Amino acid sequence: MAKSTTPTGSADNSSATQIQIVGPLIFQNRLMAWYLEENTGLACECIKELDVTAFPSRNGGKPSLVLLDCLGSDFSSLWSIIRSLFDSGSEGYYVAIFNMAAGQPFGNDLVKKGVRGIFYNDDPLAN
Repeated sequence: MAKSTTPTGSADNSSATQIQIVGPLIFQNRLMAWYLEENTGLACECIKELDVTAFPSRNGGKPSLVLLDCLGSDFSSLWSIIRSLFDSGSEGYYVAIFNMAAGQPFGNDLVKKGVRGIFYNDDPLAN
């Protein structure tokens, strides 16, 4: 039986959200949340824009992954968003980015600065 999700894309359970998917493409993000919830059992939440002031209390003390959509972003604006999360005192959060265009020169720089992973826009769903 499939797990139900709320309209915001977060799992319908009492545990803390373990994955936040951040980006403006709500339909895509809800599909990703559904896929991750079904295949990992982790609770997901879709957020249109990152509000770092709300993040320190969001995960209820559990480690969480922030998946940040970088479609159309340049390095300085993307790094500004990521740095604001790192600087907010939000411990226990790991950041990965998705929708990175193949051949972007700044992917390695983001990893050196603490980003845990990069998913390119042409990556296959499963390897």
